[in-house]
Amino acid sequence: MATSQDTNLHTVVALLQQDMTITKEAVASLINGQAKLNDIAANLAQMLAVHNEQIGAAEAWSKDVRNDLKDHMLATSKTFERLFQQLDTNSHELTQAMAQQFTKIDDRVSVLEKWKWLVMGGCLVAGALLGKLSFVSAFLSLI
Repeated sequence: MATSQDTNLHTVVALLQQDMTITKEAVASLINGQAKLNDIAANLAQMLAVHNEQIGAAEAWSKDVRNDLKDHMLATSKTFERLFQQLDTNSHELTQAMAQQFTKIDDRVSVLEKWKWLVMGGCLVAGALLGKLSFVSAFLSLI
């Protein structure tokens, strides 16, 4: 005859067996999860290594671009400086050439003005002399 103690003992053993099964499943799930986490960690390490290489390459490229840009800026600056010096030189030369042309024109105008006044003075003298001569006046009156 089974006693209540035996029944209780069987119940406890059955419960312990059930708990053991659940525990085995939980441990198996944990082991499986740990393996998956290890795989994820390995993949992340590979991805980080690739990203570090890409970052290194990008930094090297960026440094090269900065150096090239500095070189171009220096060359452009020198070119602008040379162009401004040429413009300054050309401007100075043009100013001198214009001043020389102005001087030549001024000299020519001065000569023409002298001749103009000489001719006008000569006409006045000739007119005054002609007015004083009577026979020239008579001749001019006939005309």
